[in-house]
Amino acid sequence: MEALAAGPLQERAAANIQIAQAYLDAGRNDDALHCVERAWLLGFRTNALTRFLAHNLAAAGRQRDALDRLREAALLCARSNDVAGVCETAIHFHTLASSINLPIHDSILTELVMTTLKSSRPELHRARSGPLRIGYVFWGEEQENNVLPPVLIETARNHDRERFEPVFFSYHQEDTLLRVNKTFPLWLSRIRAMGAGFIGNDARSSAYESALSLSRKIVAQEIDVLVPLGQMGLSFLVAGLRPAPLIVGLDLGNPHVYSSPALDHIISPSMHRHTMEQLCDATQVRGVYTAHSEVPPPPLSRAAIGAGPDEIVVMTSGSAEKFLDTGFLRTLGEVAAECPNVRLYLVGPRPESPAGDFFRRNFPDEVGARIVLAGYREDFASFIRASDIYVDTYPVGGGYAMYEVLSAGIPAVTFSQKLAGLFNKLEHYSPAAVFCTGTGMVVPGDDVSNIKQRILELVADPGMRRRLGARGPGNVQAMLDTRAFTAEVERVILDLAAARPAA
Repeated sequence: MEALAAGPLQERAAANIQIAQAYLDAGRNDDALHCVERAWLLGFRTNALTRFLAHNLAAAGRQRDALDRLREAALLCARSNDVAGVCETAIHFHTLASSINLPIHDSILTELVMTTLKSSRPELHRARSGPLRIGYVFWGEEQENNVLPPVLIETARNHDRERFEPVFFSYHQEDTLLRVNKTFPLWLSRIRAMGAGFIGNDARSSAYESALSLSRKIVAQEIDVLVPLGQMGLSFLVAGLRPAPLIVGLDLGNPHVYSSPALDHIISPSMHRHTMEQLCDATQVRGVYTAHSEVPPPPLSRAAIGAGPDEIVVMTSGSAEKFLDTGFLRTLGEVAAECPNVRLYLVGPRPESPAGDFFRRNFPDEVGARIVLAGYREDFASFIRASDIYVDTYPVGGGYAMYEVLSAGIPAVTFSQKLAGLFNKLEHYSPAAVFCTGTGMVVPGDDVSNIKQRILELVADPGMRRRLGARGPGNVQAMLDTRAFTAEVERVILDLAAARPAA
């Protein structure tokens, strides 16, 4: 204990590390965390210790303290001109912030990263003439089940080749992607069929080296306009390295993932959140949707999903984290309790999930028998088309499933966005609200009881179900026009390119 009370900083820090290890060995994790944090504050700040500390502070409910430690670590790396250390810290900051519902992009860390990367920016040159060469940088394609957005391929295929020449880039090696992602061979064949180039990265040992390697490849291709898909991790670093004269984002989801101050501009389809949330200059364009299959799958029969011939099937779907709002779950359960002819399906969560526990605790068995937690379904598109009424998830809405049911003429209830919840990833986010406009299905999102009232009205009135459901296919059809979407994207990019001063 004397080493903890007096002596040089290094000795006290080292002593805390030794005691922390003893606490960990004894299973006293909270005490170990205190000692690790003290050691870090006293100057024992290795990258491994910083990551350990940030992860465990977040796990202990001290999320903001965790992000503060990462900011300080990035500052220390920047002071010592450790570019790789700054970049690695930014990666961990983004990962942690995205998991705890805090803004991913932070002005302090962003300034550190952008300033640190300036000295590494490659020199740009353009020796050729002709159409603008537009480079799309994939994101998440190394994940086994990642399905690249079909709209991206369609946008590139629709480009006016007299004005645009598309090239695709990946942070990963081509052979790696072909091995780990079962859908990537299909996308690669479509890219090559349209005559576009695909360039993978070289294997690198750090995030900084990977971002720098790809940036050099982008420069070598003389890319005029770079479109990184996403602004987390390596995509953020590449934007900071500025390997193209113009860097434009394409918002295919939550702005906190797709937008950053490193971008010159972002193009936001109208079915996503308002451009007021974008962290750079933004233009909102028409919504767009690309069907996952050219021929819509047939719906499953009522018998196949276990519903009776006279029951009204109310369905909702999404990943398990979309079913954590107990107010939403209670509303759905109350619909089943008040309407004995309703059978409720939740596609995504399993019976043993927290949602299943909630229904078992709060509703009698006779109601629970009509609440089905169907889990993950390979035949998802056919399954949800068996519904009579579809309900968007709350407070975080979905997209793909809504398109499917609307195109099938099924009335789908969604909710308006709560604009007061800016940058809050888990509060009132409904990309479906815009493309449901005019269907009579958008209810105020400030009170979950609004959703219940609309469901009850639809349950009681089959004429309303037919009338409102009939409006859906037209809305979806209008958003299938990817050529019109591409034309708007091209117009924005051409205007931006024309406005930039000559190099």
